Amino acid sequence: MKNFLKTLFGSDASKEDNNHVSSFNEQHAQEEDVEFVDHGLQTVSLENIIGSVGKYSDFDSRFRPKKHVSGKRFMDIKRKLREGISLPPVQLYQIRDGYYVLDGNHRVAAAKELGWTEIKGKVIELLSSKNTLENLLYIERKKFYGRTGLTE
Repeated sequence: MKNFLKTLFGSDASKEDNNHVSSFNEQHAQEEDVEFVDHGLQTVSLENIIGSVGKYSDFDSRFRPKKHVSGKRFMDIKRKLREGISLPPVQLYQIRDGYYVLDGNHRVAAAKELGWTEIKGKVIELLSSKNTLENLLYIERKKFYGRTGLTE
């Protein structure tokens, strides 16, 4: 049974995942002279939401709530999403291809658990002036998609 769960979930499901989602503050500290760009309301792929601004230690690496997080609140949000009750969009910071939750961690976790692939979010992108290969490639790829109208 243990091997079946490991195969199904990709890890030892009998143990709580001690890792947590990425910390926005740690990532933001690595950037220099950021410019904030408000992209407004967007549909965001849940697989690209990789961290949290303030609650990164409350969720494991797959954005599941850890045991100390309120189960009642999470279950209530999950029920509302399942029933199609409208909830406010999540608020996200974007650094390159990764998104960090400013507000709506439980909504993201519930949507992921329900098998959703996307969620509506208000996105503010942080563009770094730091001259790294990663940043330069990201900017060039973004320009290319903008010029061609292609999507990723």
